[in-house]
Amino acid sequence: MLTFYYFITHGLGQFVILPFWWYGSGLVSIMNRLWLRERDNWRQISIWSWLTHFFVPMFHDYTIVGRGLSIVFRFFIIIFKIIRLLSGVVVRLIFLATWMLVPLVFIWGVINYFGHL
Repeated sequence: MLTFYYFITHGLGQFVILPFWWYGSGLVSIMNRLWLRERDNWRQISIWSWLTHFFVPMFHDYTIVGRGLSIVFRFFIIIFKIIRLLSGVVVRLIFLATWMLVPLVFIWGVINYFGHL
């Protein structure tokens, strides 16, 4: 009997509060975590460093061929780094959209399930 009382007083209350937490402080927490990961990803990839050294010859090869190859290699490296950053942003946005849609899909599924009985 005590377990049933605990479920009614605490469990049911948590179930009622869940949507407010999910779209309130839970969403803010997830957005903060995703923002911190994105910021760390930008710092780790450091495109700005590659752009500032774009015309500096690689391996101290100051010949025309060395400078040309250095520019070509750095150009492609920067392009791939930008693609990596943008793909990370897309993955994080998909995760955020999934976070926001999971409760709605659950409710839709329950309504459809009980609607066909």
